[in-house]
Amino acid sequence: MVHLTAPLRLRSFARALRSRRSSIREILAAMILAAAVLLGYRLTGSKIELSSRLHLWYAEKELRVRQLFSAESATAANAAASTAPGESDFRLERSPFLSIVGEIGFRYHPLIDMTGTQFLGLDHTFKAWDFFGFRNDFNAYFDPGDYLYIVITGNSEAVGAAHRTGTIAQDLQEILSARSGKKYRVLNLAMNSATTANEINYFVNLGFNLHPRFVISHSFAMDTYYGRFVPPLFRKMGLFYYQIERDWSKLVHAGNYDAKLFEDETSRPPSERYLLEGLTRNLQRYRAIAQASGAKFIFGIQKFDESRVRGTPSEEGYVEVRHMYGEFQSWLRDHPNDLDVIDFNKFADIEVGPNDPIHTTQASARRIAEIYADHILALEGKQ
Repeated sequence: MVHLTAPLRLRSFARALRSRRSSIREILAAMILAAAVLLGYRLTGSKIELSSRLHLWYAEKELRVRQLFSAESATAANAAASTAPGESDFRLERSPFLSIVGEIGFRYHPLIDMTGTQFLGLDHTFKAWDFFGFRNDFNAYFDPGDYLYIVITGNSEAVGAAHRTGTIAQDLQEILSARSGKKYRVLNLAMNSATTANEINYFVNLGFNLHPRFVISHSFAMDTYYGRFVPPLFRKMGLFYYQIERDWSKLVHAGNYDAKLFEDETSRPPSERYLLEGLTRNLQRYRAIAQASGAKFIFGIQKFDESRVRGTPSEEGYVEVRHMYGEFQSWLRDHPNDLDVIDFNKFADIEVGPNDPIHTTQASARRIAEIYADHILALEGKQ
């Protein structure tokens, strides 16, 4: 037996050595290939964020092997999609594109755009998300029920980024139901940093089929703040976007784009040219879409105070927001239109927080909801 086992051991050792050498050769070949690819990108003048690309690649692989939702997300206290008999297909608690396995933050979602609201209590934000990542404790998309619907869109102010105990939407629903005795439900489709272009997309894909009584756009600041940075042709059409969406595109395409053209168009000095034209075009387009769904459209100009960021990097941007506010007021006076506008900058009792140009206090959020409720009930009474 001794004479037989010795050769066997030698053969096993030889095989292991050959396998190890093969693995080393594969690793070296992979390293050389990676270096060649990186060198190729550099030689062509393209840019690649290697660490970010690797992070995205590993995140994708991680998502594939993890469960659809993390254990904490699966037990989150948010509204579940319908599980009525015969509707077993509606089994997901949240869109797979909002699976949480790491940091909370904006998410790309097909046909909806950026989603995943953020507000006070950031580490538990996703527990208050509805199926598509908006701040609602119900899913009207699948089971609308017997309600009179109102849809509100906007940016982080309408999300309730600084409101712990109640958003404008939640307060509005409570006030309308109490004062009218009717079953109102307010669907909040606001998203942090959203512009009116984003809002239109949210409403068309998620709110139109509810045929709400009213559609409210509670906005203005993000269009005039971020709109200054988009290319002029985008600005003229009202295609305002938050800069994170530009960064997503660069990461996804990993250098496979005309870097010079991209950088030339996106690194221009901020400009107001075409900004008013794009904003008013969006409002008129949004109103037409809302009316086509059977709703009355209300544009609420959010409260803002540029003095709150005096001496900070944001000051210049909000000074421009103030200037565009004046331009928009002139447009309303000089151009015949039937926009239903509520300007919350004209209400002295509505206040933004300290060191914050656009996010109102909790008491002011309630006051805004009361103003909307007065206006809506007055319009309802005229019918």
